Amino acid sequence: MKTLLIFLLVAMPFIITNEPVAKDCKCENIILQGRVRITTFGEDFRVRITDIDPDIRVHITTTPIRCGEWDTVSASEDFRIKIVDNAEDFSIQFSDFPGLSTRVINQ
Repeated sequence: MKTLLIFLLVAMPFIITNEPVAKDCKCENIILQGRVRITTFGEDFRVRITDIDPDIRVHITTTPIRCGEWDTVSASEDFRIKIVDNAEDFSIQFSDFPGLSTRVINQ
């Protein structure tokens, strides 16, 4: 029992992460750049907009080529989001400087 407890205390930080966006700019194996459709149902992700400590900074552009650059579309999307006030998959902040937050980079 003592060995199991020691294993769990050592291994848990490597097994469980509370960061929804990975360092490779993916959430649930979907890269967070490209064509995005905002919807009220059938979303891939629930997203909360914040001004403080986001998971990812987003810039809306017609030529999304890097992490956090999104082009909002009504069809042929790469992924779909629903804007929510709570119970989000990840949070975003609109910015002229898109990309991962410092917290995600340092995880």
